[in-house]
Amino acid sequence: GNYVYITNHTSSVYGLEIVNVSNPYVPTLASVIPAGSSAWNVFVSGRYAYVIDLASSAFYTFDVSNPNQPILDSNFTTSGNEDQVYVSGSYAYVSGTGNNLTIINVDNPYNPSSANVLNAASGGANCTSLSASYLEGRYLYIACSGTNSMEQVDVTNPYSPVITGTVTTGNSPQTLWIQGRYAYVDDASGYTLSVFDLGGIYSSSIQTGGLETGTLGVDSNALIGGTLSVGSGFTVGGSTDVNGSLNAYGGANIAGNVVISASVSIPIQIGRA
Repeated sequence: GNYVYITNHTSSVYGLEIVNVSNPYVPTLASVIPAGSSAWNVFVSGRYAYVIDLASSAFYTFDVSNPNQPILDSNFTTSGNEDQVYVSGSYAYVSGTGNNLTIINVDNPYNPSSANVLNAASGGANCTSLSASYLEGRYLYIACSGTNSMEQVDVTNPYSPVITGTVTTGNSPQTLWIQGRYAYVDDASGYTLSVFDLGGIYSSSIQTGGLETGTLGVDSNALIGGTLSVGSGFTVGGSTDVNGSLNAYGGANIAGNVVISASVSIPIQIGRA
């Protein structure tokens, strides 16, 4: 999209900064909104930005549908010492040096609730100092800098997650990224990049009657012959070409170009003076 979301915990204004990068040569500050005293990480999903504050153990939900005027929807207290956040669908996965993995139900942005907490001390997790996480399908992968490992957790049921595997990484893993069937883990002290094969299937062509997946990545074009239904946010980073009718029954925030070859139907109300 046209905006970059940054957490700031080192200046006089602690919180979320939103930068307009529609012109990458001249980025401009769109807005700043406070978020605790040590806003450490942010994850944007749909119209919401989720910020984790390390000092106050707070999980903030901001409505950023208007990046120039973000709105605080809620402030949820976590189990403590978390500085990482990953959001997918209705759940946020928060982790950090407190050795906890906190799963938060964010289906209601005004009233998030705790779904589960995994803690190494109680035997709920096998690693300590959780430094990064990444959700791929039904599995959440966690980098654990305290035990030099990566943990795989089945979160099919977020209220009852199950640890399904652990593998040794380099010393003090800090970042984690998954692309396709591979996980890439970078460590801080050993200066190495570890690559793990997570398994999976590669096929040059596949046809199926039904498909349910947690994450869908398309390297090239996606052709949809029927109806596309989006239950959450829908973000378009470039231009959008519409050859048929476009019906909008709610608000429409457009940051780029929209080329329409047919009619547009947007219900409006006109009041009398």
